[in-house]
Amino acid sequence: MSAIHENQIKSPPSTSPTTSSTTSNTKCQLPPLLSPPKFSSSPTSIVALMFSQPYTNSLLYLCSKPPSYSPSYPTQSLPTIHKDREVLLASMLRTYLLPPLIRMGVIRPVKPMKAKRGHMEKFHSPSYISMLLNGPPPSSNPTESFQILDEYNLVDDCELPPNQQGRSLLWNYVSSIAGASIHAASILTSYDEPRKRDSEGRIMKSVNVAVNWGGGRHHAHFDSAGGFCYVNDVVLAAQCMRRKFGKVLYLDIDIHHCDGVEEAFRGSWRVVTVSL
Repeated sequence: MSAIHENQIKSPPSTSPTTSSTTSNTKCQLPPLLSPPKFSSSPTSIVALMFSQPYTNSLLYLCSKPPSYSPSYPTQSLPTIHKDREVLLASMLRTYLLPPLIRMGVIRPVKPMKAKRGHMEKFHSPSYISMLLNGPPPSSNPTESFQILDEYNLVDDCELPPNQQGRSLLWNYVSSIAGASIHAASILTSYDEPRKRDSEGRIMKSVNVAVNWGGGRHHAHFDSAGGFCYVNDVVLAAQCMRRKFGKVLYLDIDIHHCDGVEEAFRGSWRVVTVSL
């Protein structure tokens, strides 16, 4: 995306403050909004945004008020991930950001793929993936089940749903996140291959930025979850890009340290991890 400089943003029209007959009753006036930035009619680069309704739905089921899926599966037994953050972000993207930016030709929405078990196991251990899918052995008593889940850190903020129905929904969630980041990385690494297409079938000729707005689950480890993160989509995307470019710089600007990503590439000279 072309850089936006200060002179590309229109200054808001000057407005005189609203006055009233009584100074003490004068209401505070919000400043006028800035006009949207101007983009070239033919942008030099395009942002591929992983966005579709099925993808959005897969992220929203772990909200602060999840629905009840069966009488034996109460709402309070569903884990919550960042509460309603995904709901708010999805609404902002769909309502305010995507329509004008798509018209400007700056963003192209892409329906992301879903990751399969084989994709996950390029980083995560097979035993951990099996636990996500199947849970503890049915023969385990509650104490044994908790001890097994605790070994994989699938407790507290990374609680594993108690039955297969809930675990299927969780798998849909993690496979969507991981698949979107892998898909975004594949767009950036296919410059000398047949070009990817966006959601409307258009060839993406000049894409050099790809965004997975639901990704960044940087706390998940090789064989354990952590910090609301069940799979580490960042590591999976970096692995994809490393195979193409040889070296990758990962810049993490989250308030929390990217411990899962750092551990995955500790000692590697091909991936540099910077956590701000």
